Amino acid sequence: MSSTTPISDHIGLRRIWAIAWPIIISSATQTALNVTDTAFIGRLGAIPLGAGAIGGIIYLTVIMFAWGFGVGTQIVVARRLGEGRVRMVGRTVTHAFIFQWSMALVLFTVLMVGREPIMRLLVSSDAVRGEAVGFLSYRLWGIFFAHTNFAFRSLYVGLGRTKILSLTSGVMVAVNIVLDYLLVFGIGPFPEMGIRGAALASVVAELCCTAVFIVATQIKIDARRYSLFRFRILSFRLIGRLIRVAIPVMAQNFFTILSWLLFFLIIERLGESELATSNIVRSLYIVMQIPLMGFNSAANTLVSYQMGRGRVDDVVPLIWRVARVCLLLVAVFVAIPLLFPGWALSIYTDQPALIDMGRPLIPILVTSSLIMSIGTVLFSGISGTGRTSHAFAIEGSVVVVYLAVAFTLGSLLHMPLRVVWMSDVVYSLLLVGVCLCYLKWGRWREAKV
Repeated sequence: MSSTTPISDHIGLRRIWAIAWPIIISSATQTALNVTDTAFIGRLGAIPLGAGAIGGIIYLTVIMFAWGFGVGTQIVVARRLGEGRVRMVGRTVTHAFIFQWSMALVLFTVLMVGREPIMRLLVSSDAVRGEAVGFLSYRLWGIFFAHTNFAFRSLYVGLGRTKILSLTSGVMVAVNIVLDYLLVFGIGPFPEMGIRGAALASVVAELCCTAVFIVATQIKIDARRYSLFRFRILSFRLIGRLIRVAIPVMAQNFFTILSWLLFFLIIERLGESELATSNIVRSLYIVMQIPLMGFNSAANTLVSYQMGRGRVDDVVPLIWRVARVCLLLVAVFVAIPLLFPGWALSIYTDQPALIDMGRPLIPILVTSSLIMSIGTVLFSGISGTGRTSHAFAIEGSVVVVYLAVAFTLGSLLHMPLRVVWMSDVVYSLLLVGVCLCYLKWGRWREAKV
């Protein structure tokens, strides 16, 4: 590792793994947070479980704006690093913080005011709707900390210094598990808050993650070298550049999570048990895909770095190196749910009916996860070139087909739950196919950021 750049010139499997593994650990701990919430809420019954699914996806849909802006910032940071313009790294990240905080304030205000009308529009069950509104009343406070954490993350991933992510995520999950236990069931002096307790626990956990980022940055990052947090004057030109790169990523991430929300609303029309089962399965699905986040970020950062150094011909071979490793690791993660589906589902619920309903879905999720391990790395590589608007167009077209298939199967043909979930395999196959076509024939080689 050179003294001038945290990313080495040679990018082999060892370097890919060095960037990916801390993010995989981070993803694993963040997934543990999701599993913990679902497992605790699952003990409260099918209605809170369904409400937690809807409320949680709405929250994820909103913070995907921040996530997308963070990915856009990360692309610009890695590009400036590849160009050797290290002082622009700090200026870029400082302006990213300003934009993230401004966006958080707007989103929080809109959602706190409009959460009840939004839920009336989306959810048909009165019981599920009431619980979901209560969940969001607490969960939305986490927006401020989530946006801050994404800004820090864009700095560390853009620099290729990802080890800190495993620490911050570990702290967040540890706090969340303890507070879930205390607040959901009302242990000791703590009130019994049910689904609201799970929401509050997640907010406090995000706050603790922010605190760790602040302390670690003071210790680990040479702020003077990167000109970090040395704010003099707001550069609308720099913010505009970040927005230009990030908006397609923001829209793409929002669109992706929105598709999950719409998919779950289709499922909600099938029944409360189907919705509860799908929430359990979704959580298990996320576990299967833990490696994706790490390798997607590695592909994104390393492709942008190589583009900054003018090594365009190395991009596609690099993407395939990342994709192969990702596929192998995902195969390991899907093995246990495939071999022991009943045990895997019983982690989330003790209701036999929900476990039996979820069993036929496991092979579908395994198939989709293996295909997605290739598709998402290809997609992240395209974003890393700087062609984020093209990546958004790819995602948008694939999601439209995915939702059309799900709506046809679930709402028009009233097919069983396992058949509706087959639409996810359709999504995965389409993503791989379209990304391959773009990398072969698309105009990404001359991309600038």
